[in-house]
Amino acid sequence: LPIWPDLTVKTLLRAHRAQLEILVAIKMGIQAFLHPNVSLSQTSLVEIFAYRRCRNIACQNLLPVDDCTCQICTNKNGFCNVCMCVICTKFDFEVNTCRWIGCDLCSHWTHTDCAIRDGLICMGTSTRTGMGQAEMLFRCRACNRTSELLGWVKDVFQNCAPSWNRAALMNELEIVGRIFRGSEDVKGRKLFWKCEELIEKMK
Repeated sequence: LPIWPDLTVKTLLRAHRAQLEILVAIKMGIQAFLHPNVSLSQTSLVEIFAYRRCRNIACQNLLPVDDCTCQICTNKNGFCNVCMCVICTKFDFEVNTCRWIGCDLCSHWTHTDCAIRDGLICMGTSTRTGMGQAEMLFRCRACNRTSELLGWVKDVFQNCAPSWNRAALMNELEIVGRIFRGSEDVKGRKLFWKCEELIEKMK
């Protein structure tokens, strides 16, 4: 969208609502802003247009969330650390899944596949056990700190698996398999082969 000098917050607040919805939909690339069932205030629409409020209609947090001063929240216009991936900056409505990894320390989120693609899931030295053992770790791009993945997978499956159907379970096993495919430690390799075995049995 071209930068028009007359599209200031003041002029947008006085704009016709339909025109404002169209401008926001075009700039954000989200047609849902034009849906008759989506009812946002004029002020909220202007804040979204100005990257002051999250464009995810289901989120709507003011930005930056919790006044976060990390490099990503500071430099990526419209980025919301509550619902967007720190790598691709996209959001979706997937919950109770291994598709997203939350940083234990800064609470920013990353798509698992984005983290794998960018090499943020790899073998590293664990500080959790205090023994310096190598295991699969996730390195958060927002804070550059690491989180272990075995315990995270265990927590997700214990808390979320009862709500998954067969297709969802297979999908989650495939995700965990991709995470631990490159694992070199005994527990990580066992988990990878267990995922492969279960997927084969469920086919």
